[in-house]
Amino acid sequence: MREQPRLDPADMRIPSAIRRHGQLSKTKLAEIVNLSPTPCRERLSRLRAAGYIRGNHADIALDRVVDTARVIVAVSLNSHRKTDFVRFETRIRSVDEFINRVATGGGSIM
Repeated sequence: MREQPRLDPADMRIPSAIRRHGQLSKTKLAEIVNLSPTPCRERLSRLRAAGYIRGNHADIALDRVVDTARVIVAVSLNSHRKTDFVRFETRIRSVDEFINRVATGGGSIM
């Protein structure tokens, strides 16, 4: 297994800035993390290649795009076989209206 590069404080500022500000130009990112542009680009490339940064994601304000409602639903399956869990999860993932799913075990207390 390949050894992961050690992260120094400057390395840690890069993912922190991306998480806080989203997609930035390389020049703006360098300014925020207090590095010159070329070393900042090199560090960013190294962090991406090592898997520390997996991408840029948008935090969409769904309430501004469409009318939304947050609904929490508890579902119990009759069978606890792995194939049943996989089939259920596959079906739920195919429904675009579900934007978040949480699996728990042990039941709930009402």
